Amino acid sequence: MDTAFKNKKSLNKNLNPFVIFLFVVLLIYSLTLIFMISWGFMTSLKNEYDFHGGRGHIANYLGLPRFSIWKDKSVFTNYESVMGYFNGGTIPANKNYWYGFNLDIDMTKSGYAKFIDLLSNSILYAICGSVVIALVPALVGYLCAKYPYKFSSLIYTITIVVMVLPLVSATPSKIVLMQRLCIFDTIYGDVIVNMMFPNMYFLVFYAFFQGVSGTYSEAAEVDGASQFRILVTIVMPLAVKMMTTVILIYFIGRWNDYATPLLYLPSHPTLSLAVQQVIQGSNIEGMTGTPAKIAATMTVALPMIILFICVKDRLLGNISMGGIKE
Repeated sequence: MDTAFKNKKSLNKNLNPFVIFLFVVLLIYSLTLIFMISWGFMTSLKNEYDFHGGRGHIANYLGLPRFSIWKDKSVFTNYESVMGYFNGGTIPANKNYWYGFNLDIDMTKSGYAKFIDLLSNSILYAICGSVVIALVPALVGYLCAKYPYKFSSLIYTITIVVMVLPLVSATPSKIVLMQRLCIFDTIYGDVIVNMMFPNMYFLVFYAFFQGVSGTYSEAAEVDGASQFRILVTIVMPLAVKMMTTVILIYFIGRWNDYATPLLYLPSHPTLSLAVQQVIQGSNIEGMTGTPAKIAATMTVALPMIILFICVKDRLLGNISMGGIKE
């Protein structure tokens, strides 16, 4: 009885006005996201007359799909049309630029990508870039936290300065540099240019590794483990949940990004680029309405929803830890 009284007292102590207000705000935000996803899926199952009205039908912006309006067509007609558009070889995959050390080699090949090309380009662009963007700051953050020498302080200072300085108009020079290094319009070239650490997550990993007890590494050193083995088998597994979170954040951003691949990977069109063309008015078997456009966006959003469901239990978690008891 005393234990139940203490637990109830502790619960009442934690339920202060700020916690209740924060809970309400997060609840409203979560319900908003759920509503938008649900509305998008329901709208993608409608046709133009069901959504906007016309031909004797009343506009149905928020209601459930009226499948009777489709008549003899499938309720997934929009998705079939979108997939047919994606796989119809209508997305340009152009190589129309100059490259080489003196920019004297003309690449004028052009073609069109199928759905499998769009999907593979999206996966490679999102996975390779997000892993590198998360891994490099983690390694540099660990080295600066593990070895607090003057050079480590210099790296930390450089990171702060680069983050504060407003670097603008760097895209043209970056493209020219990549062309002269012959890594422009290549997946590995995109990986190389993303091997940089001056960003916010360097500070996050730096603070995290500073909080990791040194007794883990010392115990491994006593057993004869090398520094590389300590990094791979002890340090990085401790940060795996944080690494997964950062990778997922960048993966979602790169999966939905169409502008960057359009600039640096012109012959590697992605699914997001195809969706962008649909939204801006490309014809999908004669349909340019809102339901068809939302069906295209839901096609790209579905892998993200599945990915989040699969890894939601591995995100963050309890990152606090102690030392080794003697």
